[in-house]
Amino acid sequence: MTTQASRASNHVQVGDCNIEVFRGGRGPALLSLHGARGNPGWMPFHQELAASYSVHAPSHPGYNGSDRPDWVTSIGDVARLHHAYLRQEAPGEKPIIMGFSMGGWIAAEMAAMCPQNVRGLILVDAVGIKAPDGEIAELLMVSPASTQHLSYYDVSKAPDLSAIPPEEQQVLWSNREMTSRLCWKPYMHNPSLPEYLKLISVPTAIIWGRQDGIVPLSCGERYREVLSGSELHVIEECGHSPQNEKPEEFLQIVSCFCSNLP
Repeated sequence: MTTQASRASNHVQVGDCNIEVFRGGRGPALLSLHGARGNPGWMPFHQELAASYSVHAPSHPGYNGSDRPDWVTSIGDVARLHHAYLRQEAPGEKPIIMGFSMGGWIAAEMAAMCPQNVRGLILVDAVGIKAPDGEIAELLMVSPASTQHLSYYDVSKAPDLSAIPPEEQQVLWSNREMTSRLCWKPYMHNPSLPEYLKLISVPTAIIWGRQDGIVPLSCGERYREVLSGSELHVIEECGHSPQNEKPEEFLQIVSCFCSNLP
């Protein structure tokens, strides 16, 4: 199991939504957006990046310790709320936005909405685009154990599900319910997103595990096609979570990309 670095969350009021956020570091803003399972907290890769960046890792509305406003019913709604968070908490900055899986979809929507306000985009095994070949795996109607076997090339690096306490299990089920609200129809993608992304130019690193059993590599290739100037980095012997399964290689790609941004 990946060891979480020690850092407590705080809460920020954004409009009518109380947002849980982990944050730390100094420097240019970097927004880190978690996937559908929920916010894992302040992770080792956040700690590493905080040496050079002011890292913000909020819980999406409806996930973990954040409020669940009735009006948040789509990924676009989540993207708009995170833009509001950035205007409030990092005013005047052009952040780097990094998203994992569903968080990558949110990041792509944010870039499509306001490309002039995004310094760089990092998409990690992102959903959001329909797979040209294969399908995005079913996540909402199967057991967490089944999903985990699809997520990791080396399952020994996956979290021990039996060790998760009951109260945290309840949070994970609540997160799954919110994912159903946001991502069910159409499932895990926005048919218009490729067309939105063709209209913008934002420096983008696309990072993918070669053996991702959740989101086919063809989705990463499609993101590369529609995002002008993007680069696709494929990590071998790696599944859906390179930040956990291949953390050194993942950080090397992210650090190199960020340091070369204008």
